[in-house]
Amino acid sequence: ALPAQQQQMVFEFVEFLALKYVESEPSQSQAPRILGLLEGQGWMSDDFNEPLC
Repeated sequence: ALPAQQQQMVFEFVEFLALKYVESEPSQSQAPRILGLLEGQGWMSDDFNEPLC
């Protein structure tokens, strides 16, 4: 077991990390995604599955 002083340091570090990652969560202000918005915009070559050599 760690001495009391080192336990306190570990506790403070864990608390720091918890606060750091709570603040960095993405905001909810992003527009919702729209399914199928870019449908038909991409293309794939007819020989896509053919060997490269």
